[in-house]
Amino acid sequence: MKYVKIYLPKEEKLLPLITVAAVSLLLIYITMLNMAISENFRKGELDRRIRITRQDIQDREEVFIAGLSGFYDQYSASFEKKEIPKQEFVSRESNFALSSLGNLR
Repeated sequence: MKYVKIYLPKEEKLLPLITVAAVSLLLIYITMLNMAISENFRKGELDRRIRITRQDIQDREEVFIAGLSGFYDQYSASFEKKEIPKQEFVSRESNFALSSLGNLR
């Protein structure tokens, strides 16, 4: 068996190594860029959900405050005069509340 020895200049020996290094760096750059974009997208989605949740909570709070204000406006004079019949504030499911209120007096 005879081997043929081919003489390659130094530059040609380094060309495959440089090509592999350049392709590897390019792949690493693309991967890191993709990860950064996906992380920013996830943060944006999380921020959007937080804003929506805050808005929902704020809307519910405003509805509750408006209802509480209406309740207070409707019954504040009766509270001051202590003329509120007990049945107005007791639902059918909580009839036991009447008996417990009667035991407190």
